[in-house]
Amino acid sequence: MRWGLVGVCFPACVTSKVLALLFVVGATTSGCKLPQWSDQDEAPAEPAAPIQAPVSLELIDVQLFHPYSSKRHLRSISDIEKVVGKSKTSKFGVGIIAEATNKSGGLLAAIDLRGRIRFHLMDGRTVGCDFQADRRYKKLFYLSATPTSGSEWTDERSYPEESAWRPDETIRLAVRQDCGPPYLVDVGISKISVEATMHAKVAADGPEQNSDTIILDIPADAVTLRRVTLHDGSEAHLSGDIVIRNTEKGPERIGLAKLGERVNDVKVAGPLPDAVPPFNRGIDGIDIQIAQIEVVPWGDAMLSKGDKAVRVFVNLTQTKTATSAISEYRSLSHQIARLAATLNAGDDADPGHRALRQELNQLKRRQGQAERVERQRIQRAIPCEKLKLVTNKATHSHPKAWTMRDKCTVVTTESEGTVRFDFEVSRYEIPVALSWKIDGNLVYHVIASTPLTALD
Repeated sequence: MRWGLVGVCFPACVTSKVLALLFVVGATTSGCKLPQWSDQDEAPAEPAAPIQAPVSLELIDVQLFHPYSSKRHLRSISDIEKVVGKSKTSKFGVGIIAEATNKSGGLLAAIDLRGRIRFHLMDGRTVGCDFQADRRYKKLFYLSATPTSGSEWTDERSYPEESAWRPDETIRLAVRQDCGPPYLVDVGISKISVEATMHAKVAADGPEQNSDTIILDIPADAVTLRRVTLHDGSEAHLSGDIVIRNTEKGPERIGLAKLGERVNDVKVAGPLPDAVPPFNRGIDGIDIQIAQIEVVPWGDAMLSKGDKAVRVFVNLTQTKTATSAISEYRSLSHQIARLAATLNAGDDADPGHRALRQELNQLKRRQGQAERVERQRIQRAIPCEKLKLVTNKATHSHPKAWTMRDKCTVVTTESEGTVRFDFEVSRYEIPVALSWKIDGNLVYHVIASTPLTALD
C-alpha cells in the first residue's frame, strides 16, 4: 500500500535522517522547499531586526555657553529660525533644543529631557552637572506628524485634552544649564561631553519609554579659543558660544546660534599658530611692524587682582622714500647745522652775524613748520590712540588713549622708534586680534596664537 504526506513542510527540528526515512516509505514534500543543511548543523538564524527605540530624539541646537557670553543665545523653541538670549552668568553652561517623536504606537506622558554635562580633567577626574528640562524653561510643544497639515508649534501645557503624547507626534523641549566655574581652565580640561535622553512613560503611569541616549564629545579648546570656518566660508574664532570676527564695521562678537551653527558640528579650520602672526605694513615714508606681544600677570604688571596686561610693541621706521615735508625738514636741518657752525666759528662783533642769525631763525621757523606738517600727517595716518585689542570678551581701547596721540609721531624727527601699548584685561580673556585704522583703512590683524592663550 502506497501512502505519503503531500504538501507538508517539516519544521527545522526534523533532521535529514528522518526525511530520508520518509522518502523511503513514499512520503512526498511537493509544494514545500526542503531545508538545505547537514545533519550536524542547525538551521541558520535569521538576522535580528534592529530594535527601534520607542522615542526618536534629535538635538536641533546645542550650545556651549562661555562665562563671557553676554546673551547666551539659543534657537527659539517655537521658531528655530529665530534665536533668544538669556542673562549671562559667571559659569560655563549648555543649551539644548531637543525634538522628539513618539514611535511607541501608544499614548505617552510624563515627558522630560534629561542628561548631563561632564568636564574630563587632565588629572583623570570628571566633574559636571546633571540637567533636565527645568520648570522655569520647560516648553512642551506639539506638531502634527503630517508635514502638510500646516499645524504650528503650540504650547500645550494649558490644554489637558492634548497633554498626552500621541503616536507619531513631535514635541520640543529646551534646557539651559549653568555648569562649571572658569577656573576649570586652570585645572586643565581634556574634553567635554554632553549626554541627553528623552524620558517618557506609557500614559496613566505606565512603564518608561525612553529614547536612545545621544552623546556628544566636544574638544577641550572649545572653552578657550578655536579657529573655525562658518557656513558662509569665512574664518572666525570661537570661544564657547562667542564668535569673534571682523566685519565691514569693525570687530564683532556674536552668538554662534545667531549664525545658525551648533557647537558640536562647527567646522574647525585648524590649530592656533605657535607664534603671533607677523604684521608689516607701510604708509608713505614709514614702515609699521609689530615687534612683540606679551601677556604680563597682574602681580608683575601692578594691576588689580584678577587682571593681566597685554603689551604690544610697535616699531616705526622711516623709509628712504620720504614725504615732501620730511625731505624739507631734513634739508633745513643740514642748512641750520652749517649756518650754526659758521656763526660759532665767527666773531659775534662781525656786522654780518646779525644777518646770519636772522637767516638762521628763518630756517628754524621753516623747519618747525615742516615738522608740524609731517607730525599732523603721521597723526592722521597712524593714530596711536586708535589701536584696539580684540579679545573673546571685549574690544579694548588704551586706558589712557589721549596720552598715546602723539606717540607714533616719534619718527617725525627720528629715523626709527618703538611705541609700547598696555591693555588691561581680565584673567580669562584671550587676545584674538588688533584693530587699527591706518592711513584711513580699518585693519584687523589676527594675533590669536598658542602663547597668548596661556594663563598665569
